[in-house]
Amino acid sequence: MKKYLVTTAVESLWPSKDDPILFLGEWCKQFDRREKWKQFASATVGYHWDDRKKLHSDYRYLKDVHEDILVEMKDYLNDLHGVNRSLRYWRIQLGPWMGYLIPILFDRYSMLAKAHTEFDIIDFKTHAYDISEVIAEDTSHFIELSTSDHWNQVIFSELVDIFPIKKSVVKSSAFNQFFKHMRRNATKSNSLKSKFKNLFSFLCEMCFRESDVLVHSSYLARLNEIKLYLRLGQFPQYFSHKRPDLSSIVPQGRNSFRLSPGLSNFSEIAKVMLKRHLPIIYNEGYKSALKT
Repeated sequence: MKKYLVTTAVESLWPSKDDPILFLGEWCKQFDRREKWKQFASATVGYHWDDRKKLHSDYRYLKDVHEDILVEMKDYLNDLHGVNRSLRYWRIQLGPWMGYLIPILFDRYSMLAKAHTEFDIIDFKTHAYDISEVIAEDTSHFIELSTSDHWNQVIFSELVDIFPIKKSVVKSSAFNQFFKHMRRNATKSNSLKSKFKNLFSFLCEMCFRESDVLVHSSYLARLNEIKLYLRLGQFPQYFSHKRPDLSSIVPQGRNSFRLSPGLSNFSEIAKVMLKRHLPIIYNEGYKSALKT
């Protein structure tokens, strides 16, 4: 029997309860929503890494993929920013993010491939989005996004283009609003409190002597840290962290990286997706980040 593919717990994309559903994984069926998903005539795709030999084999494979792509990303980013940074530099800067995204992509790709091979899929429904809405600002922001059903829905909707699976796209303001709420850089830093912190930080820099001791990340209460500075015979120090401008995205550049139907080499799939979903701090916001 043909089934409607459901890839996440975003229920606005589920068909009516009279339609047969194929859940891509147990993560689609949240326990507190069991009364909802129990109404469906459904099947669930078995998890590909339940095969522990495959897990170990894939782990070694993905380590090699990571190293190969890192070399290409080094050349790509050096050319993009007009710099000549070493492989070690980009390993430190980009490596942690790649270490998260590459296994995520492989996992989602493998589950789609398993679903396509083992089941007859009639349709896959997803929400429309603008690429500028779903890109992370930096690695920590990416980690927050990657645990959400909304971000994973985006990734599944792009990976599914590789397979001969019908895709229906619908608009949803609630879906788009989720990413706007997650955009941390949208908050303004021109409040009176922020201006006072910047002024105090400026005064601290003016009073700082080369012979002074700098206490960094002491985990002391602010008052106790001030007392410590005074006991050392120094003016208390406070350095405000100026965030780089991570608000601008160039959709045209990112939209040039799209997956084509029939692409089966995962390394090539990952290269496209990494360049498309590169956090702003490594792309449009790189030069701003260097100044902070």
